[in-house]
Amino acid sequence: MSFKIIAVADVHMSNKLSYAKPMPEKRGLTDRLEDQMNLWERVYAAALRRKVDALFVLGDLFDRPTVDAVTLTYTTSAIMNSPVPVYILPGNHDANSIRGGRFTVEAFSHMGKPKCHDPVTVIGEAVDGQGDIDTLQVAIGKGRHRQMLEFWPIGFRPVAETKAALARFREKLDSDNYNVLLLHNSILGSEHLGWQCDDGLEPDDVCQGFDQVLAGHFHLNQYFGDNGMYLGAPMHHHFGDAGRDAGFWYIEWPGRDKEPNMEFIRGGAPQFHIYDSLKEPASPQNGDYVRFEIEATHPEWVKKKPAAQALCDKLIAQGIHASFKHKPIAQHEARLGEKNIKKAAAMSMDKAIDKYVKATGVVTSGLDLKRLRKMGRDILGTARGANGTD
Repeated sequence: MSFKIIAVADVHMSNKLSYAKPMPEKRGLTDRLEDQMNLWERVYAAALRRKVDALFVLGDLFDRPTVDAVTLTYTTSAIMNSPVPVYILPGNHDANSIRGGRFTVEAFSHMGKPKCHDPVTVIGEAVDGQGDIDTLQVAIGKGRHRQMLEFWPIGFRPVAETKAALARFREKLDSDNYNVLLLHNSILGSEHLGWQCDDGLEPDDVCQGFDQVLAGHFHLNQYFGDNGMYLGAPMHHHFGDAGRDAGFWYIEWPGRDKEPNMEFIRGGAPQFHIYDSLKEPASPQNGDYVRFEIEATHPEWVKKKPAAQALCDKLIAQGIHASFKHKPIAQHEARLGEKNIKKAAAMSMDKAIDKYVKATGVVTSGLDLKRLRKMGRDILGTARGANGTD
């Protein structure tokens, strides 16, 4: 007999996500929270389709520890309507301080479920922050393939406390079992929004002694150490997520000497896209968020802006949240007569003044070029003096 779960992390339930708009007909619900509620429906549909035994939420169920009434109401409804038992690991966004402390999700431990299976269980953190943490054991496999599958949960807490908990766990590990660590914390070298983690847990220290590590916290699905993996957030939350796969996981443990079966399932929530040219994109779907970020000088942008507005209007009419952003640049390298943009960027301002005056495409007819150069240098000198760089 195998053990099958749906695993999800970093949902960040909130009625106030970035770019959220109220839906007056739905009593204060915003469209972004509705996106999240639709995500839960897809999670539960996958759970029923694959006949899983449980749902694991590996941290940051909520976006912030102080939860408004609308977010609390809808999140509670979503979790309590799960068709399978739910195990919730507390994350840093569920915590009332950077040290972990108490967690908003603790409330689920006190709620009964009007169904035939177990209630929602909060795992990985003693309520008072002290004492041993309960593990979850399940028998898997048949005959000679039979063994115990044991989950070792550590909710969010400071790195030093997490290391201490890992040390206590390793003293109790049974190597005959299949041991899975459930974690919500920072792993060195992992990536988050273009930043590489430089303050956290060593990946090898985290993975040592465990057959598998499943983690929440960083939103990009990625691997660390020999056997660790961040699940990744199941939906996009802002434009920083553009280009990232977003979804949740189906995982099955069949028994001894058999590797777990893992399948990534796309979350299906609206995605964020960034484009650097004013061409109608092919991939966005109804409800997606699109932003055109156009690098141009001011005169060029004046010419391009009407086209940008027209394109956005067309996409908005198709149900896409479209916008544009001008990213100003001072001069193109061509105006400085340079083929290599790096060389142009490294050029001194004094030399750039001369290059600009001589550049093709710069209209200087009727001007005194010597005087024009002097004016440029005088302005540069004044600027340097005003900024203490003279």
